[in-house]
Amino acid sequence: MPKSFHHAALLIAAAVLPLLQADDFHSPGLVLANTGNLTRGSSAARPVKKLEITVPPITPVHPRILLTPADVAAIKQAIGAHAEPRYSAWLNLKSRADRLIRPPVDLPYTGRDSLMFYNVAKGAGNRASHLALAFLLNGNPAYAAKSKEILLAWARAAPLPASRFAPEIRFVSSGMDTARGMIGFIYAYDCLYNSLLPAERTAVEAWLRAMLPGIRDGIARWNTPYKGTKNDPRGWVESPDPKQSYFGGQFYQNHLVSHTMGVLLIGYALGDRELVQFAVDSPDNPRDLLELFEGMILMAGDPVVGNVDTMNPPPQDGEIIDRYRHINPPGLGLGYSTLALNQMMVMAEVLFANGLDFYQRKGGHGETLEQPFNFYADFFRLGDASIKGGFYKGEAVAKGGPQVAVFEVANQRYPGNPEIGALLHSVNRAAVDPNGSEETYLCFPTLIHGVGLQPQRVAGK
Repeated sequence: MPKSFHHAALLIAAAVLPLLQADDFHSPGLVLANTGNLTRGSSAARPVKKLEITVPPITPVHPRILLTPADVAAIKQAIGAHAEPRYSAWLNLKSRADRLIRPPVDLPYTGRDSLMFYNVAKGAGNRASHLALAFLLNGNPAYAAKSKEILLAWARAAPLPASRFAPEIRFVSSGMDTARGMIGFIYAYDCLYNSLLPAERTAVEAWLRAMLPGIRDGIARWNTPYKGTKNDPRGWVESPDPKQSYFGGQFYQNHLVSHTMGVLLIGYALGDRELVQFAVDSPDNPRDLLELFEGMILMAGDPVVGNVDTMNPPPQDGEIIDRYRHINPPGLGLGYSTLALNQMMVMAEVLFANGLDFYQRKGGHGETLEQPFNFYADFFRLGDASIKGGFYKGEAVAKGGPQVAVFEVANQRYPGNPEIGALLHSVNRAAVDPNGSEETYLCFPTLIHGVGLQPQRVAGK
């Protein structure tokens, strides 16, 4: 049965959600199956039911975010056996790490422009995380020393980076910029944790906590009705019209995924179970992961929330709601859809490493994390944006481009998937990932997740 967004319920929920209190908790099984009693996209339905997921206690063991000690052992074994594609991916990482230890550490960005933070932090965080991962795999102390130098330069900067963004600069986007910009540093911290002194850990964790208010501001801004204005330096002013919530009715899209991803990553870095609970399933978070799971993944028959999507052709199973970026701004539907999917996968991986399996989850209307990979794989295998109904026709899509790297994660979690397998069979798997796929918000996914291709299972099995 097609799901309905019930626009009125969404709008009422946006207005009253802050007044609602959390209900009691109950624990699910490790495989997360929806109870099926949610109206897709209806924030009003969430707080009045019992929470579906209780986050388990967080293990004190590091690493626990980017990968686990068991993953480290498996990767080392594959490297020692020259098993592909991990061995070639390791050579890529080692070569990169040998270059990254040489340049001096650039000054952190401590200004008030969140986009500037993102652009500078992304490069520095990637450098730190790549060196930290290389250290974890071969123990070279030079890698650890340079990674630590980068991480602590940012954690000890004054003022703390991403702690005081100006609201008149990127009012809509600063929470997203914060969440995306800090990822590499969190990966580095996770990999370096056991080699850091207590005072160094304290400094990093204080910085991570200092970034939380900016992300929470982003959550609050999107859940508050605003209308554009020239009379406020922010470019926005609060509106009494609930239809103005989510900046004109963008009820689900990649910014919202970024916010929740950022809180979840900080939560696991700090070992803060309450933060993780807020990210995964909480009546205080209008776009927790359970909401995003059903709101972001479209199914055939869905009426898309928002007035931009032409619905011509209508959504197919597994499309991501950010497909509307094909229309506004034009020609970016595939890019934004895969961006949002990548961030969903970041959360799924961290949760999987910590005992919560979203890979086997089935939403109330049939949504799974496997379906987007089924839908989008052929775009990157064929390098053709006009397939599957032609909605994305005219967009630039690279055959075997860097976005293929996230399909390595999907291949590990959905072995034998025919669409994923066909794509990975069509490319040099290590070659699509020479720089660690910096734009996927993962870190060298071919190295971490690049397992062998299994015999293709029958579709639907």
